[in-house]
Amino acid sequence: MTRFVATSSEESLSAESVRSGMTLLVTVPPWKDLVCLDILVEADDVGPHHEPLVFSSQWMDVPLNAFHLNQIGLLDGLHVTWPQNSANHPLQPPASVYNGMHGMVTRMDLWLTHVEGAQYDLAVTGAAEFTRAFEIETRITLDKIVASNDENTQDADVAAWFETRFAATGFVPAWQVQPIINRELHSYVAQHPNISEQT
Repeated sequence: MTRFVATSSEESLSAESVRSGMTLLVTVPPWKDLVCLDILVEADDVGPHHEPLVFSSQWMDVPLNAFHLNQIGLLDGLHVTWPQNSANHPLQPPASVYNGMHGMVTRMDLWLTHVEGAQYDLAVTGAAEFTRAFEIETRITLDKIVASNDENTQDADVAAWFETRFAATGFVPAWQVQPIINRELHSYVAQHPNISEQT
């Protein structure tokens, strides 16, 4: 079952089909052993002349010890709440909801359950600045794991760090180089070989 429901003081919006994806982002070595779990869920069919519903967790930090490292179900059973018991500071919301207005979450409860390969069942409930309550249920794919080096680490350091934590997850890494001002950004981008069959 897929649904995205958002209720504000003016209206209640709902959709039964969404586009979604997840990316794990980490700079090696990770600050305080935290990685970013960037989840994006977008729903277009919320009614005529209405903008899409969007949930984004691009600021959500998760401790490495919350993952099943070197296992296929890397994110299985992951439970993230905010503001209580969160790696994010109570004054730094980890996610936002857009329902025609962009608001940061004021509370959030998020669960992931492994299905197979890179696929998970996602369940999120909570509220945001302009959304009295929202609820999401959908199947979602971990699209990629992206590890980057900082000014103190070399490519070999990033590859070794990845190998010890993610080698047995089924994700296959390859280097990508992006030119930026005065230097190149090297990213070790890993994707599941069967990801196209699962989406």
